[in-house]
Amino acid sequence: MSLVKLDRSYPSVQGAPVISSVETDIFRLRYFTYCMDCDFCHDTCCSYGADIDLGDVERVKGLGKDFEDYAGLPAAKWFDGNVVQDDEFPTGAMMRVRASRGHCVFLDTKGRGCKIHSYCLAHGLDYHVYKPVVCFLFGVTFEYGNLVPSNEIKDASLICYGQGPTLFEAAKASWRRSLVPRWWRRWKRFAMACTMFHKTNRILDRLVVLTVGLGPLFLASLFCVLFHLDFVIWMLLMIPVGVVSGILTLLPQVRAARIRILRLKYPPDD
Repeated sequence: MSLVKLDRSYPSVQGAPVISSVETDIFRLRYFTYCMDCDFCHDTCCSYGADIDLGDVERVKGLGKDFEDYAGLPAAKWFDGNVVQDDEFPTGAMMRVRASRGHCVFLDTKGRGCKIHSYCLAHGLDYHVYKPVVCFLFGVTFEYGNLVPSNEIKDASLICYGQGPTLFEAAKASWRRSLVPRWWRRWKRFAMACTMFHKTNRILDRLVVLTVGLGPLFLASLFCVLFHLDFVIWMLLMIPVGVVSGILTLLPQVRAARIRILRLKYPPDD
């Protein structure tokens, strides 16, 4: 993890949040991203409700009776009503979207996904105007002027962690909409530099694994040639080499599979 201070502070279109530093892990860490194509997560990322700007609260309520009927819950039960002053939100204040029975009140439990999102798509509305910013940016979030991985990514508790696009790739369409275009161009150059840095590191990591695997192979072969050992002995020497190489190669996949099994064993309550 490396927190990089930007050349200047970058406010969003609405004035907040203002980003002055970026955690470069957003260009390295990954998650599945394509929520509506997911058939194994039980919508775990929609289990807790979300912070929502007061401006978004008023806009969602302004959708009227039609959306209230679509949501299937009275508007009075959508938000907790506890206003918290926070300068990182456009109006300088936020509250929480309620969670009920183990999931966000806007989660479509009979179908899939967010009801704010699906309602906006069905009525030709821009969901970025109504949906909590922390939701449509999920994968990355903001805190104290820093753009950082979401908590579920940081602690690797997200069931689909480790596969799919990088966090930045997953959220860049929404983030691009949130930034003034001329600032986005500078962001894009920064993102390309960070992405190339992490790709280079991944190549180096694979070379290390390859070296660990092929190094003993080379030494064992050299040993057999020098001491005129036959093929059977060479094969016996290769067994531990193969085991070690296999373990090093499979460790990341085993870790991801373990997380997935645990989350499927203990799914969120409906």
